[in-house]
Amino acid sequence: MDQRIIIRHLNAGKANQTEEFSVKNNLEIMAGREADCKLRYDSDREDLVSRHHAKIIVEKADPIGVAITDMGSRNGTFVNKQRLFSKVRLNSEDIVQLGPGGPEFQFELNPRPATVKPTRVADIPSAVIPPTREVPLEPTTASAPAGAVRVTNPPAHTPSSSTAVGKATVERMITQNQNQTRNMMLIVGLALLVLVGGLSGYLLTRPKPSPQTILVKSGPGGLNAEQIAAANTSAVVYVEMAWSLIDVKNGGTLSQVFFKNETKNKNDESVPIVANLAKTASLPVFYQLKDTVEPVLSREDGGGLYMHIGGGGRGSGFVVSNDGFILTNRHMAQGWETSYTGWRDLPAGILLVSGDKGLTMNVISASQFPQGWVPSHAKIVCEGTLSEENFHLMGRVLGQAQRVQGRNDVLDVTFAGNRIRIPAKVARSSDRADVSMIKIDLPRSLPKLELNDNYETIRPGAQVVVMGYPAVTPNAVQITNSADALNREVVENTIPNPTVTNGNIGRVLRNGANNNGDEGTYSTIGDYYQLQINTTGGGNSGGPVFDDQGKVIGIFTLGGATVGGASVTDAVPIRFGMELMGIK
Repeated sequence: MDQRIIIRHLNAGKANQTEEFSVKNNLEIMAGREADCKLRYDSDREDLVSRHHAKIIVEKADPIGVAITDMGSRNGTFVNKQRLFSKVRLNSEDIVQLGPGGPEFQFELNPRPATVKPTRVADIPSAVIPPTREVPLEPTTASAPAGAVRVTNPPAHTPSSSTAVGKATVERMITQNQNQTRNMMLIVGLALLVLVGGLSGYLLTRPKPSPQTILVKSGPGGLNAEQIAAANTSAVVYVEMAWSLIDVKNGGTLSQVFFKNETKNKNDESVPIVANLAKTASLPVFYQLKDTVEPVLSREDGGGLYMHIGGGGRGSGFVVSNDGFILTNRHMAQGWETSYTGWRDLPAGILLVSGDKGLTMNVISASQFPQGWVPSHAKIVCEGTLSEENFHLMGRVLGQAQRVQGRNDVLDVTFAGNRIRIPAKVARSSDRADVSMIKIDLPRSLPKLELNDNYETIRPGAQVVVMGYPAVTPNAVQITNSADALNREVVENTIPNPTVTNGNIGRVLRNGANNNGDEGTYSTIGDYYQLQINTTGGGNSGGPVFDDQGKVIGIFTLGGATVGGASVTDAVPIRFGMELMGIK
């Protein structure tokens, strides 16, 4: 007979109903109010149950091992009246309750595992024993002494043999019982006096314990960092990316034009353009376009001299739907839509300025390079030799596709403790915040995080926990031997494990209508939660920021910026991610 999980609902809207599930490896039974839950509760009447409240997991079908874990629910999950803070094993007849006062069900396995000893069946005697005859008792008319046991007289009947008991015998038996009762009460009283005296002596003479300090990690009713990590690690992912800038006219990649730091003097001698740099140094080329300084790009590589416009890195993200949608930063999913810093280590460059006599060449320092230049907003592309006639202005025309766009050469997602990279694609990106939604495809339901848009009510000092994969934290590396006869290369893969960091909101930076309360005031950098968390940084980008109930309130986005000796980190409010999901 196939093993089956039996769920017997004990109360609430599903009272007296039974649901059955066939046992198989990796079976997951989600309980909650969402439509995708296998144990689904009424979304209106069962409002103590979270959308995804708890999950029953078959970990191994032979021998059967079934566990239950809370999914970060608002009201908690209880097994036999004990609240869960980690995954626990379920046994037959365990009672599960979804929140205090919430619906209850009894868990059962049918047939029960062989490791459970079956109930012993009693032997049935061959002779049929007639039921005991019930005799109605009538109260005595005589009043009993105070404190005595009240007895009743049996109904009068005629004895049929010598076993009849006379009245004197009955009175003697009653007197003996009363004496025995009084003696027993005296003995019990003396024993209690001895016990109390001994306990009092021990309490007065025992060594006094040294005082202990109890550290509380979160506010009343909240979860600590360990509990939040245990409930959510499976949905926090590692993201790797690499991108290139392309000209959509022909699909070619674009590069920054560079000059060698070398020119000819009047005597036709080779001299450096920038005196304090070697002649072998490379200088990036820019063009003065009205009031802005624009990089000069080309589809050619300049014989290897030009610098490819692109980037790469690693970051974090988190699953927000069971079918594989993930929130992360836009600078992780579409690097070409964020400011470019490819020149930050170069000391000088060349600025071309158009005049009556054509292009003139001026030396500029790194401080004059474009600040906050976004590659997808590139305006100057040179086709062919470097001359003003070959410069093409790449404007952004409303309603038309951009000619300069980006392309992800790599966008991979990896789950915690895993080595398998899963290709992702960009689903949507915000047009006003550093947030993107990417998508992976797997033939199973994924654990997701619960979101809480508290933008309107959050205040400085609120406790938060950040999870992600910062670059300062080393990851384990797994060496995998090939099992492919056509590819025998040994593969090395990073096995990511998230870092957990706790702190609090230092400041709330609001922009526009929901600013800090003063009409006409704006945040100079946009909508952010400034975090008092300085032990994380690059690589944590896109990771979730949790409140003390284990719900995501923000997306970590800026880390490691140092201002006046202080390290500053920031998060984007989760409402911008919910906009991409169509929730807002």
